This record gives sequence, C-alpha cells and structure tokens, in this order.
Amino acid sequence: MTAYVRDNPFGGGEWLTFQVGMIPEAGQNYVYVQHKGSFVKNATLIHRQAIPKNMRPVVGTEYFTYNYKTFGPKTTANPFK
Repeated sequence: MTAYVRDNPFGGGEWLTFQVGMIPEAGQNYVYVQHKGSFVKNATLIHRQAIPKNMRPVVGTEYFTYNYKTFGPKTTANPFK
C-alpha cells in the first residue's frame, strides 16, 4: 500500500509504500510505521485506540487513495529531512 504517514502532531509526514497484510479484524485499519526517510523498517496494524490521543486528530478518520493530480509527487513536505 501507499499511504501518507504522519510524523508529528502538526501533520508533517510523507508518502511511503509498504506491506502490512490483511486487516485481521474490524477497526484494526491503522498502521504504526517505523521508518527513516522512505525506508520502512517495520509496519504493524493497530486499532485507533492504540494511537496516542494527541495524534488522533492529525491522523483523521478517512483514507484517501493517492492521486498524483490531487497530492502531487510523493515527496516529503519537510525541507529539513
């Protein structure tokens, strides 16, 4: 899958491609991603309740399919990375 991975509570992040397998149960459709730049070391499916409370508003509740016309190139929005 390709998803926008949030790095901080201010909404910063980047588009990453990784594999997590099938969603094992309802509600477990969020992913904890351990990465450095575009290299994903680990990705684990989690429930929304497992997301720290200060990050929940940033993560949101909807999934948007990547679209180049809408989101532009898959690069980081943070110039310091």
